[in-house]
Amino acid sequence: MGSYAKRFDANKVVVLDNGKYPYVVRMSSNNGQKGYIVEDEQYLNEGNTISFGQDTATVYYQEKPYFTGDKIKILKAKKNWFCKDNALFFLTAIAKSFSGFSWGSSSFSVDIIEQQKISLPITSKKEINFDFIELFIAELEERSVAELEAWLRAAELENCELTDEEKNAMEEVGKLHLCEFRIGDLMDKVELKKLNKNFDKKKDLSSQPDTEHPIPITNAKFGDNGIMFWAKKGDFETTTMSIDIVQNGAVATGKVYPQPQETAVLWDSYLVKLKEQTATPEILYFLATAMEKVLYTKYSYEYKAYWDKVKDDNIILPATNGSPDYHAMTTLISAVKKLVVRDVTIYTKQKVGAAKQVAGR
Repeated sequence: MGSYAKRFDANKVVVLDNGKYPYVVRMSSNNGQKGYIVEDEQYLNEGNTISFGQDTATVYYQEKPYFTGDKIKILKAKKNWFCKDNALFFLTAIAKSFSGFSWGSSSFSVDIIEQQKISLPITSKKEINFDFIELFIAELEERSVAELEAWLRAAELENCELTDEEKNAMEEVGKLHLCEFRIGDLMDKVELKKLNKNFDKKKDLSSQPDTEHPIPITNAKFGDNGIMFWAKKGDFETTTMSIDIVQNGAVATGKVYPQPQETAVLWDSYLVKLKEQTATPEILYFLATAMEKVLYTKYSYEYKAYWDKVKDDNIILPATNGSPDYHAMTTLISAVKKLVVRDVTIYTKQKVGAAKQVAGR
């Protein structure tokens, strides 16, 4: 295990949507990558390593060289046996080993991390069984893509042909008339309350949905569409067709998520709704993307995304006669959804074939 070549503070760098070298921080999604930064290449960490969030126990395989943020350690194999094909197995073993540790635990010191043990399959010679690991991963991959294909069939998403209107929208997207709109002119904050006066976070919330906890709860969450917990029906006021804005969080401040389903709020985030336009999932997806593009680069843990500030920010949207063109947004999102599903379908078929080839079948 090693330290980063140099730590780059998230509040002192310009994080880009695209670039050559990823910027890896203590996030719980997107492979730990907050975006891309341009810095001196002598401070890059090697690829084919594991990034370890020191106080979050988030572990990710990083195939290519990358820069790091605060409290990221680098795990590098001592021998030339570690690769992309077996990384998933090692990540799972490491994550399981640390599953009993709490966030921010002092047990994540380097000395403790280095002494932690993980369970791996071995050969009769008591060596790590890499053949088994790679075949096991191939079997899992084959099963996963088969399940995805079944889901696409059940959801009737196998037919991804664009309508003429959708084709035209994609072809003419560069010609859209765009205007700036003040967020507070389009949306209002929704005030939601806890209804259970005896609410206890440890007793009344679940980390996973079940029959007793069907209501998604937003919080300062990066990833998982902003949903951190699940609540009992009746414990919280809820709303539908809203947009979730994270106002406070170490890496999530300024994240924006569409919430078309019935949703409630714990704290550190809030929901907003369109004032005049009837929302649809497609409209929410478009607006959330436009909002995050502005808010996530502007706000941080030190400069929180409170509604009093956010409502005065401007976003860029397709417009007609000075008003947001919600029909254009809907058509574009519908086309993008079909194109994504089409790419996923092609990918699943390719991966099934590759997995069978690796497994020798």
